[in-house]
Amino acid sequence: MTYLPLIKPVSALFGLDFSLSPVSSGKPIDFDAARQELNNLSNYLGGLASTNTTEYKWGGIYLQGNNSDLNVFTIDGSQFSSSSYLNLSGVGSNSTVVFNILGNSVDIKNFGLNLNGVNKQNVLFNFVDATQVTTTGFSFQGSVLATNANFNFSNGNVEGTLIASSLSGSGEFHNTQFTGNLPNVPQPEPPSNQWHPPSTGTVTEPSATTVPEPGAVLGLFLLGTLVGFSRRSRILSQSASIANTVH
Repeated sequence: MTYLPLIKPVSALFGLDFSLSPVSSGKPIDFDAARQELNNLSNYLGGLASTNTTEYKWGGIYLQGNNSDLNVFTIDGSQFSSSSYLNLSGVGSNSTVVFNILGNSVDIKNFGLNLNGVNKQNVLFNFVDATQVTTTGFSFQGSVLATNANFNFSNGNVEGTLIASSLSGSGEFHNTQFTGNLPNVPQPEPPSNQWHPPSTGTVTEPSATTVPEPGAVLGLFLLGTLVGFSRRSRILSQSASIANTVH
């Protein structure tokens, strides 16, 4: 479990100090890389199995935790929209709490939240699927991760950081940094650049052909010539002897 410094105010996240900074051109923040990293984080957290129980009753959402380190709750976005309050219990004050809220559109109005002593700096509202989130009269006691959502935020406040695709409304933000412990997002294995030749079995080397040296070829030629000359000489000599005998 490690602390991921992505759910921080922009100034803290990128080490920027805007108090006395002169105006200059440039691109100090790689927004594309940050968006991809935060998308990966949201998707990974959204895929975690719920570690506790969630009940919808009496017009509210009741969550019972039991983990002193990390508590993950899965909440139906339609229930969040139709309920009027959320009650959390059984979670230690230093535990990290992740609310995975499902659904494409979530509308929260005049909603009450009771964390029962849990540190709001360890609370994360993760809108996993949402493309539209509308809140009115609601105080997020924690940070909000809604990377794909158009966030309409009116008459309320966020006690932490809000990360969304776009933001509109008149909500209020308080400088409360997220300090919870979240699991590491698994990184894909880098492709291997090492080349391995295909297996072709046993390769039989062709037999070597002996090529005679040029001097050896010349010697064989001369030897053949001499042998032929000697044979012709014997034949001529025998022919001459026969001729003398006849005469």
